[in-house]
Amino acid sequence: MQSVFVRVRPWRSIRAFLWLSILSASGGSVAAQWTQWRGPNGLGIAPDKNLPTVWSPATPEKPAVNIKWKTEIPGRGHSSPVVWGDRIFLTTSIKGAEVPGKKAPVHLDFSRQPGYVHPDSTDVNFKHALQVVAVDAKSGKILWTRTAYDGEMWDDRHRKNTFASSTMAVDEERAYAFFESAGLYAYKHDGTLAWKTSLGGIIKAGLGPGTSPVIYKDQLYVLGINGVLTAYDVRTGQRVYQQRVGAGGSFSASPVAADGKLYLSSEDGDVFVVSGGSEFRIIATNAMGEPLMATPALAGGHMYVRGERHLFAIGKRE
Repeated sequence: MQSVFVRVRPWRSIRAFLWLSILSASGGSVAAQWTQWRGPNGLGIAPDKNLPTVWSPATPEKPAVNIKWKTEIPGRGHSSPVVWGDRIFLTTSIKGAEVPGKKAPVHLDFSRQPGYVHPDSTDVNFKHALQVVAVDAKSGKILWTRTAYDGEMWDDRHRKNTFASSTMAVDEERAYAFFESAGLYAYKHDGTLAWKTSLGGIIKAGLGPGTSPVIYKDQLYVLGINGVLTAYDVRTGQRVYQQRVGAGGSFSASPVAADGKLYLSSEDGDVFVVSGGSEFRIIATNAMGEPLMATPALAGGHMYVRGERHLFAIGKRE
């Protein structure tokens, strides 16, 4: 297998570049589509105007509020959901048997010298099954699961990362899953494999997480991994404000925006709803009950939030 040396820091910068090269214009209702990481045009912005501000899971004392369903997704994956019509697509990685003696390939440091080992790298010595999952957007039912790859991994992962962290892309015919060294796969919406290809071994020196900015209502919002939200004027670059979200914590998901509000998902499991505009204001804090690493998807008046164990559909009850 040919090795490809890639120097990147956040793993999301790879996925953004790759998906820009394969996405094409799509038909259908824009409101019911979230076709790539951070949605249409990669902006993280949706036209939806009926998303709830507050929601909560069911407890023994009271029913769920504005959570229509939640579905357990086996394994681990930080890929954000993508949506086409009534179908949601995402990926997951299921850890398998240990491979005694398996070592990661030699890494180059940022001076291109060999021998770099990230202190948080792990798991190359285990097999993994890499899967694509299709979920019904109305009911939360898993429609099909396809194992794209099942075997040894080429390189380590960051301990906070997974082998299923690249967000899929979807068009009117196919859903595309990228598993780096394990290949690129295209599935028809009914689960039929359309094609697959190998990109060879991909060796990365940087394994750390990263978020991407979002432009909304003439402001550029940047959310740091430490929970500091900074707003800039898009015309001048002048800083409008800089505020810590909640108690800080860690944020790996990118901000998304709709209907005058920003939605910020923390690794601690909280979704903060922040007002858009020149004044920082937290409107609500919603606890999901499990860590959040993936960026939410907004489509058809719903927010789809992927937690460590479940996929949630957030929407106002009719």
